[in-house]
Amino acid sequence: MRCVRLDIQRLKYKEKGEDSKLDKIEETWPKGERVRMAIEARIAVETFGTSEASDFAQDLLDAMSMGDRATLQKAYERFVSVVRRDLGVPDIPNP
Repeated sequence: MRCVRLDIQRLKYKEKGEDSKLDKIEETWPKGERVRMAIEARIAVETFGTSEASDFAQDLLDAMSMGDRATLQKAYERFVSVVRRDLGVPDIPNP
């Protein structure tokens, strides 16, 4: 989840031309670290998640590779909803 949120924020900064903020994310969370987090997350979902959560995790990876913030944001929200449901936690309505 953290990795996806970082990518959403990175794409937002790119769109807005906020290079200093983008550089700060890259400095704090270099690509290698983000890839490591994505791999660990995928392993955790495959190990502990439902098959539906695993499918949505793949959708997230696909959306991340596309580099489209709107698509990634929607995939992230769907994944969060599935995970919350799997954990028995009520969904939080979007503002």
